[in-house]
This record gives sequence, C-alpha cells and structure tokens, in this order.
Amino acid sequence: MESTLIAPSNNFKKINAEIGFGFPKVFPNNWQGISQYPLLILVGLTGVGKTTVTKKLLNSEFNFTLLPNRRTLADKVIFPTFTQNEETIFCRIQRLEYTRKYQQLYSGGMAYVLSQLKVKTKLDKPILIFDGLRGKNEVIHAAKFLPNAQFLILEASNNIRLQRLINRKDKFDYINTSAQESLSDLNNKPVLESFSDLNIPQVSQLLTTTEQQEWLSIINQGKIEINVLKDKLKIILKEQQNYDIKETRNALLNIVPQRTLAVDTACYNCQQISEMVIRNKQISQWLETKYYNCS
Repeated sequence: MESTLIAPSNNFKKINAEIGFGFPKVFPNNWQGISQYPLLILVGLTGVGKTTVTKKLLNSEFNFTLLPNRRTLADKVIFPTFTQNEETIFCRIQRLEYTRKYQQLYSGGMAYVLSQLKVKTKLDKPILIFDGLRGKNEVIHAAKFLPNAQFLILEASNNIRLQRLINRKDKFDYINTSAQESLSDLNNKPVLESFSDLNIPQVSQLLTTTEQQEWLSIINQGKIEINVLKDKLKIILKEQQNYDIKETRNALLNIVPQRTLAVDTACYNCQQISEMVIRNKQISQWLETKYYNCS
C-alpha cells in the first residue's frame, strides 16, 4: 500500500467536546493528560466482545467517562498521518496496514495516541474507560506511561471470533478487494473439499480441522456466501499477523499483574465480566485470580 507520511501537527486537536489530542506544551490550561485519571483499558482482538462489555460497564454503578474508541482515534489521529484528510476508511485490511505503519513511527502505536489524550478538568464522571488496545507493544507502552490504568484483557478462539464477525454485520468488517476477486472457480465447484480451495495462504492455521470442516459444510449448504467467509477469515488472519494476544497477555501479567485481569469471553458473558470488574469497590486492585479461562 503506497502512502506518504504527513508531518504531524503540534497543535492541540479536539476529538470531541471533552477529549483532545496534543502535546504537553501546547494544550490549553483547562485541559490535562489522562494519566492523571483512573483508567480502565479493554484489550483484545476483533470479535472478543470489547464493545459489548464496555456497554455493560457503562450501565454499571461506576461513573465512567467513555473515551473515543480505537476506531475513532485511528480515524482522527493515525490515518491523517498518512493521508490528506479524515475521510473514513472502511476496508479493515487497509486500516490494519496504516496502524502497523504508525507503530513503526511510534512504537506504542495506538497506546501512544491514547497516552497523549487530554481531558477537560473536573469531569463529572472521573473514571475513564477505553476500548481498546491490541498488541504487546501497545500494552507495554500504556503500562509505562499510564500508571493509573487497569487492563481488562478479553480473549476468544478464532472460531468464535469468526462466528461473531459474520453475525454482527459491521460495515467495518469489510475488505475492498472482495469485488475484484474472481470467485467463478469457487462458485463452479459443486463442493468445497478443503480450506485450500479458498485460496487464502495460511488460513488453515486459524482453525482446527473439525472447525474447518464445519465451515465448509455451511458453505456447501449455501448458508453463507463464500466471499463473506473469506473476508472475515482474512481480517482474523491479518490481525493475528499484527498482534499476538498471548504475548500481549503474558506481557501485562509479567509487568503489571496487579493491574491486569484476563478473561475468556467464550466462558464468561458480558454480565459476569462486568461483575468481575465492579466487585471491587474501587478500581484500585484486581481480584486475586488474574486469568479466567475455560479450564
């Protein structure tokens, strides 16, 4: 993907009425960095349930102020670094490429942007929540530069994430090359016999043999379109190439275990996860158990 680096502006930039992005020497006097506030950061890949858990937490007893999410910050801060405008980019592969390039400029990537956010002083709801970070480099940066941040890592298998991506029909779960791909060879096959027929390199690494056979059966029965399955698999594969959630989890549990909680959303629903967070009267320390999985 060809891109030209646009020189970053040192001007303070408002994201919305209460949140801005800029550097300490230039932001207005009535704003201050988010490092001064208690902050809950949700960490996880696409389809693990970050947005659903965030909504549940916002309806809890905590007085959260919701920060602009990862998608918004990418649109407002990261993509204009490489483009001439803030036009929304819908193609997920292109978005992942730009965020990867941004991380090459700033090792913290999205966490660098997050750490540079400013909020208006005297917030009515002084506990902040952010959805969300993904990779090892991001969380290491956040752990270092946001000392008041707590981390909630959400995980799910690739198969469950694939199901959720297909079912949720999000307009950002889209790849703009799909229409250009020739599906005639696939459509002419009476039966798809293996994942290799999908012509996506390394895709078989994402799912177990049993899971692959189940998806092939769904395709062969005509329950979903081939290009829909291919798009979602490509998104999961590209994300996995950019971010290793196990490395991310291990990094946080090693560096700031007292500020980290990891949960498998295949085993715990959003209500249960919300209760894990709010069980403590304050966001000051997590429960003794740091990792809730299916075992």
